[in-house]
Amino acid sequence: LKGRIAEEQGRHEDAVWAATKIVGAATEPGDLVRAHALLANAQDALGRPERAEESHKALIQLEPKNAWARGNYGSFLIGQDRCEEAIASAKAALALMDYGVGRSTLKSAYRCRARELRLKNNAAGAAKYERLAEAVDVR
Repeated sequence: LKGRIAEEQGRHEDAVWAATKIVGAATEPGDLVRAHALLANAQDALGRPERAEESHKALIQLEPKNAWARGNYGSFLIGQDRCEEAIASAKAALALMDYGVGRSTLKSAYRCRARELRLKNNAAGAAKYERLAEAVDVR
């Protein structure tokens, strides 16, 4: 609870400290899941993508059928400009559960890939991913 409050108040270092303490002492899988979710967000906010990714991966390992964990990882990957991995993660999330946020993540991942391809002067490839993005219904 202290970690979540700290995160909500923008005190990310305090959130990391609280969540790390929980990870070290947790005996219940649910506690580990919540702690890693908090760690992923706080570490990302602090500009520590490697540590944030470790927590995203730990979440997926703890709950492999958690669509939200995979979708959140996809969003993280978009922020890291790892567009193809983000597409795969979003698709994996949607394979587990069809939900609006997951579809929105997939749409953003397709647009991310289109941007990458435009930067490489690959207009045809970019257009393909823009069409894929437009076809995703986020409702």
